[in-house]
Amino acid sequence: MKLHFAFVGLMGCGKSTVGSLAARRLRMRFVDLDACLVARYGPIADIFAEQGEAGFRAHEYAMLEEIVAGPQVLLSTGGGLLTHPPSRRLLTQVITIYLDVSVAALTQRLRDSAIVRPLVGALPTEQRVSELYEARKALYGTATYRINGEQPLVKVVDEVVQLVRSLGAV
Repeated sequence: MKLHFAFVGLMGCGKSTVGSLAARRLRMRFVDLDACLVARYGPIADIFAEQGEAGFRAHEYAMLEEIVAGPQVLLSTGGGLLTHPPSRRLLTQVITIYLDVSVAALTQRLRDSAIVRPLVGALPTEQRVSELYEARKALYGTATYRINGEQPLVKVVDEVVQLVRSLGAV
């Protein structure tokens, strides 16, 4: 039985970093949903500007559908994927792992990042990050598992590796 694993959480929580490192240790395929979207449709900021969030979520859903139908994977999702009901329903077919990080830590990570996220801009404020966090917190809370994403990176990755192995996925 193939088990897909999808990381969920607000932008900047470490989904891509943790996912790629854990996949390497587990010798599993890693897919970054945002990277797939960029490869197929162009920069995320451009998709938002030209098609709005609804257009972006439609592309995101189509890509997610392809991935879930394919071979076993560790998947990094976009921070807002769970806000789209069809995507949320599709994720019920996979094991979800919520990387929980505080608003203050998320804000600092986003400020330190070279990536500009359309929903928070080039200089994210704690107020804006808090608004997104509060709006999505209940959705993230529906994840199958929760891991404290503020621990040292190696500890977060260790927990993911142990979890995947404990479920017999590798």
